[in-house]
Amino acid sequence: MIKGQVDAVSPTIGDWHRVSNPTNDVSISIHVYGANIGKVVRRKVGVNQNVEDFISGYSSECVFRS
Repeated sequence: MIKGQVDAVSPTIGDWHRVSNPTNDVSISIHVYGANIGKVVRRKVGVNQNVEDFISGYSSECVFRS
């Protein structure tokens, strides 16, 4: 991707992706999920190229305060 580019993934259009920053510049990646990502079982490709289930470990108790 190039600076300012936006991309979308979903189960209907394909959601296998890798996030990385090949430069020394600051990079921001915003992921928006339609579920409680701290509890959803997802899949990843492991170091031996096998598909593994995982739960991200993000807090499922997000609290917003004003």
